[in-house]
Amino acid sequence: MQEFASIWAKSDPLIERLKPRLRLVGSIAEDTRLVVANELDFNICFEAWKLEPPFEVRKEDPLHLYKSGEIEGMDKLFYEGKFDLLNFKTLLLETAERSLNNLFENGNHPSSLSRFLTNEEFQTGDCSNCDLKAGGSMRHCLTCLPAVTQTRVGISMQLQWVVDERRLGWRPKT
Repeated sequence: MQEFASIWAKSDPLIERLKPRLRLVGSIAEDTRLVVANELDFNICFEAWKLEPPFEVRKEDPLHLYKSGEIEGMDKLFYEGKFDLLNFKTLLLETAERSLNNLFENGNHPSSLSRFLTNEEFQTGDCSNCDLKAGGSMRHCLTCLPAVTQTRVGISMQLQWVVDERRLGWRPKT
């Protein structure tokens, strides 16, 4: 994940200025996991926002985030002075996809790590199982798993680790 985070942080001038950091959260970080982990949860923290928050909430309109600070390049994330979450999420998805592709195409990933479908394969319908068939960029499909998808609140990367069972000392139930 560190290699991905490093590539992703340099994938776009705005992303680089926001200084994203992935922070492990959830049961792994809390040491409350009961079985072998099948997922990792990360929060994205933008260090630049800690130093200079670009948002403010206004008493007359508490449902929107308004522009307050100046971070170069952030103007494209606001529409009529209000933060455009959809535009921001699209930027995160597109840069995450490019970075993940970069990681795999350059062979900078562990040999035990693989991704599911690329979004290009998903969008062109190259998956024989897909019930959405070119259903649009970054869509979540229940049949096949695009490597980068979106949830209501953020981005999701679907990767899998292949583990040598002999090294674990146990065999999973089949």
